Amino acid sequence: MANVALYSGTKCYFFSGDQYIRVTRGDSGAGTVDPGYPAPISNWGWGDFGANGIDAALHSGTKCYFFSGDQYIRVTRGDSGAGTVDPGYPAPLWNWAWEGLGPAIISPRRGFGELGSPTSAAVTGIDAALYSGTKCYFFSGDQYIRVTRGDSGAGTVDPGYPAPLWNWNWREFEDTWAKPCANHFFDPDFSRAEQERILERQLFALNRVQSCNSLSPAERADANAAYRNPIRYGREPSDNGRGWLGRNWLFVNLGNFANNAERNRELSQTLVHEMMHVANYSHPTRSGSPGDNGPYYGTVPLQAELCIGGVQSDEACTLRPDGSCSMG
Repeated sequence: MANVALYSGTKCYFFSGDQYIRVTRGDSGAGTVDPGYPAPISNWGWGDFGANGIDAALHSGTKCYFFSGDQYIRVTRGDSGAGTVDPGYPAPLWNWAWEGLGPAIISPRRGFGELGSPTSAAVTGIDAALYSGTKCYFFSGDQYIRVTRGDSGAGTVDPGYPAPLWNWNWREFEDTWAKPCANHFFDPDFSRAEQERILERQLFALNRVQSCNSLSPAERADANAAYRNPIRYGREPSDNGRGWLGRNWLFVNLGNFANNAERNRELSQTLVHEMMHVANYSHPTRSGSPGDNGPYYGTVPLQAELCIGGVQSDEACTLRPDGSCSMG
């Protein structure tokens, strides 16, 4: 699966992980993969930048921009070849100073501003970039901005942005491609095996939720919607997991879950619990005991745990002032 595409005249580049291909094509159609591809992304000579992949690429005349996490580089190049990284790069993404970009891509882990506040784009990264003449579009999670700019520089965010992605009204596209977990993305320090394990446990949990009597039809529908949202995964350093109420972040500590049947069940419990926080369900401070259906164990995140194996975790999940809910 291609993660990033770069338009570049008669040559187009498609990136997936640490590999890429170059394709010769016209204005439409698939084109033809050039001889010698796939090739390693290290061929571009970017050093450590993007060694494990890039998040987005933007063609902008003689300048191209490549984004990875909260860093980016500007490259002077022609229609083909790696070109030359301009002096002063990599640089932090918040140099673009997109005021009002919104909380959907602000990283609470890195501490760039208060959660939910309209700060500059000090962010974990963007998911995609689109060059469109004097207008460029930048996408992150379920939000996007439109920027008026020239061939270089940050430009200016147009009035009325950020805006929700559904403004584009891609209903047929969403119905076809917005499958559960299809828009879930991982920070670069997750191995492929770790990513596959988390996604397998997520899909297992959602499958159990579909026919779970512990949740109402409306709650099951909310879970389905949450699993189709763009979710960015990071590493939780100590607790089992952490999610943010109504946000698209989820942090997991796989070191707390040995890869065996019992711990895999508990991993699914943790994931579905945090996904219900993503769906904006909360709970009070823990009280009572598992199974008592009380003020804590009777809430939706805890009821969702019952869908996995008929039991609830005795781990405490704490709602923090920043809107995150950490479990374990």
